Amino acid sequence: MANLDDDEIDKLKLPAAVKLAKQREIDITGLRDLEEIKCQLKKYLLTDRRNRESVIQELMVAAEEDSKVRHELMEIYEKTIKSLDFYSHEDPLIRSVSKGYRNINVLKMLLKQKGKLDGKISRCPVLVLGDTGAGKSSFINLLLGQEVFPCSLLSNTSVICEISYSELPYATLYPHEDEGDTVQPERISSESERMEDFDFTRLSQLVQQRDEEKKRSSFQKAEIGFPLPILKTGLIIVDSPGVGDTPEMTKLVLDYIMEASAFVFIINTIDGVQITRLEMLLAEIADRVMTENKYYKQDCTLFVCNKWDQVPIDERDSVREDALKKLKKVWIGFQPSHLYTLSTKEALWIQKDGLIVGRFEKILQGIINLLPPSREQLLTTSTGKLFDFLNNCMTCIENNIQKSTISVEEAERQQTEVNTRMKELKAEVNEFFDHQKSGLKSNLSKIAESLSKYLRTEDVKKDLGSFKATDPEFYQKNFQDVSVIIRSRVYDGISKHMKTWEEEQKQLEDIGKQLLKKFNEKFPDFEAQLFRVEKLFRNTWRGDTGEAESPMDEKIPLVPDIITDRYTNLNLGLKVILSVALTPVFLIGAIVRLPYWGLRHLGNVIKNEMLHRSFEKGNDKDKVIKEYTQNVINKMTEKMVIDACFGSQLSILYHYIDHQKQKVIEQIDRKLAMLNESAFDHSEPFNATWHASMATVEVLLKNVEYFNMMFLPQNLHFESLDRFEVTDVLSEGVLTKIVLARDTKKNNELIAIRQTQMSINIDMIKQYQKEERYYRKTNTSKHDKRQIIIVDTFVKHNMHVWQCFQRPRQSLRQFIKEKQYKEYDDTKLKFYYKTLSQVTKGLKYLHERGMVHIDLCQDTIMIDKDGKVVLVNISCPTLLDKSLFSPDITSVADYVHFSADIMTHTDMTVYEKKHDIYSLGILMWELWSQENAFSRQIKQHSITNLRHFSEYLRGVDIQSCLPSVSKDESITSLVKTWHDVMSHCLELKDELTAAKWLDSFTYDLECSEFSQSYTGIDNLEISPHIYSRMTQAAM
Repeated sequence: MANLDDDEIDKLKLPAAVKLAKQREIDITGLRDLEEIKCQLKKYLLTDRRNRESVIQELMVAAEEDSKVRHELMEIYEKTIKSLDFYSHEDPLIRSVSKGYRNINVLKMLLKQKGKLDGKISRCPVLVLGDTGAGKSSFINLLLGQEVFPCSLLSNTSVICEISYSELPYATLYPHEDEGDTVQPERISSESERMEDFDFTRLSQLVQQRDEEKKRSSFQKAEIGFPLPILKTGLIIVDSPGVGDTPEMTKLVLDYIMEASAFVFIINTIDGVQITRLEMLLAEIADRVMTENKYYKQDCTLFVCNKWDQVPIDERDSVREDALKKLKKVWIGFQPSHLYTLSTKEALWIQKDGLIVGRFEKILQGIINLLPPSREQLLTTSTGKLFDFLNNCMTCIENNIQKSTISVEEAERQQTEVNTRMKELKAEVNEFFDHQKSGLKSNLSKIAESLSKYLRTEDVKKDLGSFKATDPEFYQKNFQDVSVIIRSRVYDGISKHMKTWEEEQKQLEDIGKQLLKKFNEKFPDFEAQLFRVEKLFRNTWRGDTGEAESPMDEKIPLVPDIITDRYTNLNLGLKVILSVALTPVFLIGAIVRLPYWGLRHLGNVIKNEMLHRSFEKGNDKDKVIKEYTQNVINKMTEKMVIDACFGSQLSILYHYIDHQKQKVIEQIDRKLAMLNESAFDHSEPFNATWHASMATVEVLLKNVEYFNMMFLPQNLHFESLDRFEVTDVLSEGVLTKIVLARDTKKNNELIAIRQTQMSINIDMIKQYQKEERYYRKTNTSKHDKRQIIIVDTFVKHNMHVWQCFQRPRQSLRQFIKEKQYKEYDDTKLKFYYKTLSQVTKGLKYLHERGMVHIDLCQDTIMIDKDGKVVLVNISCPTLLDKSLFSPDITSVADYVHFSADIMTHTDMTVYEKKHDIYSLGILMWELWSQENAFSRQIKQHSITNLRHFSEYLRGVDIQSCLPSVSKDESITSLVKTWHDVMSHCLELKDELTAAKWLDSFTYDLECSEFSQSYTGIDNLEISPHIYSRMTQAAM
């Protein structure tokens, strides 16, 4: 019999439970009842099970990994801060850059951000809220690993309690911060590490203490420290009393919600989901986010239905479905995976032996899974701010260097253009946001009209107005009391119908989604325009205008990769790096779905004196009630009344739009102030330092970009290489090996892994960024994106990056072996042309964009299942590692596609386009002769290693090594062209390009059946579609 789940054990009756325990040899001696027997069975039989030590170890390993990564970033901060020590606050560079930060002290700014990275373990707050009597204290004890707090200590308090690690137990309670008060914090300390010696009684008295005069708790917050293993991992448990008690408490709780790594809401399953409380909570969160520009992590919330053991087995499905339905209705963005069930009573009983099983194991794992993204948020923000600072430094430096290379008139012209373009950008920003406000007002007006019509339908009016004078609640009431009851009931009915209408129509929610969509579409464009203005200064003194991607002038955004890679996936727009956080769509939805609250006030002001007198005289009271009810309904459902209600209740959206506009305008003004300041003339002593400063900043920027690329990779989780089981080697070149492997976590799916010998270090990070961009760009429409994978995550300054891609059919060498043709036959050459034209078109595409394909040979070119070429070694022109071309290497045949200058002067010769063309000529030779290039010469001259081979190449005319062409008149023009092009490729000259290679065969093949084959890039796989990225320590 296999292991069981919670529900299977819960269904057992006493005889069956005892029998199962006996069968499984589980000791139940001394257990008092069926519930304890079930707990004992769960302890040993549940599938989901761990011991507490392993959980703590997992948390500790993650914390230590995070500590190492934070230390790496701190080192870059320290280098940056140290470099600033050279400058005074009046230095032109510091003064210019400070303008971009409202003239604050940039050194203090960097020190403050560095301080957030400090500490051995980073904070991971887990906020616990809950319904009254839901078992929140028991849940906190579960997390802590032992029954630390008596349930009475934390229940019914209005004090927020933060529980963290301390070697000695202590508690510090802070009073409310009222103006003029001088009340000091209360502290409870202990000289012993033993929890039993801590004064819990005194703590209980203080947290329960009330200030009767001010009708609130005497203390606002308690910081509690205990020497518990799970807290040593950086986990902080925060017990919250909830929102709404006082404005101060609401603010404090919301502060924790914004910071929390995980937010756990405990539901009393017996009472069900309390919709009103959750609505209020979400509204408070939405208001805080939108008015104060905060960022709230949508996926950090877990809901736990506690006391599950008290729900009858046959009712559990319906109870769970009811909870799911209510939570989906009230908590926008809720997913079924966010809901858990639990019995803290059972979990505490089982955990006494250090075991975590079943439902609690799933909850705890859910919390653990939320910690890495929370920690990464700090790293992401800190990296972005440092990059932004260094980028601003580089702009100012290059602006000043440029001034020495151009005339005063040209400098003034550029400065005028900058100011003009910034002014135009501000006008565009104003127009965009004003358009959003007017559009919002217009849309709300249309929705108000639609809602008014709905509320005035006969069915709705009938449901709202079915009152009679004989109703018990009207008994012996005067008209004033009756009118209040009618208004209240009509209001409640309208609220219910508005909810129903919005749930069906979703018109209000769609407004929020459309607003956010427009922001997310437009904000990156604003950001890109700012960078384009900077480009007026950046690099112009070098004689170019930045990174020229291609003569085709592709529309590649000028937003740096470090920003686009990191922030586009946050659904916050690019402005998150500069603290302009766009509100997540679900929070805008929360605001626009709750406008009906504003109707209550409108209902209270509706009066009718004539009906009042008629009612008091005892005239037909049913008629009076009906008329008054209709008046109330008509008034409250008027289009203009609903319109006014929207305008009042949704005013936060207008404030939000204004706030976002203000932030963007401020950023433009700060950028302009910085550029204008850097354009001023400075004294000669400063001018001598600009080039040295630029060199320093360039190194620091490389460090930041390397950290971002290697330690904060986008959309990934860390995996071990053990996940993949290598089954076969498809091909092996000098620089790369392509293997087949089974992904053991994806149903043993077969994939290909490109393992490169070329490591990535800080100096070549920009090259790597450009290479990866082209890997990503080439096939985005052809395959679904997969998740990136990092292997051996912590490597300080040297990594190998391995790309994974869909399994190809075979290498080009294997593909060619399957084809047999007569030598020099046109059919053979046409087939070879068909194949090599794909390779050459790929090279043309890469070369036009400043890229190359290193290690181009039959073994590194792949063929997919459709017979199309797949190129896999995209690279920037680069110096190759000379260790790869050791003179003593004996496998000479593997190196014949490299030219002599690469093998002889590796550390001085940049691999560039002409070397690709040389390798293409070697491919033509090998396809022509159906044997390895130079194989006869190697044998004839007894060449045994690379030293001998490179010496031979330097002293021989390669043309004399090529297979000769017969003078026979039967030799076709295509054969001659093939031989001529092959010869030109091996001359290693820049004149022959991939485009000219293709043009050379146009005449010979213009009437050929192959002339229409493979003529466009769309038919070519330039690179594997990378769906994972693995890094391994460079050896």
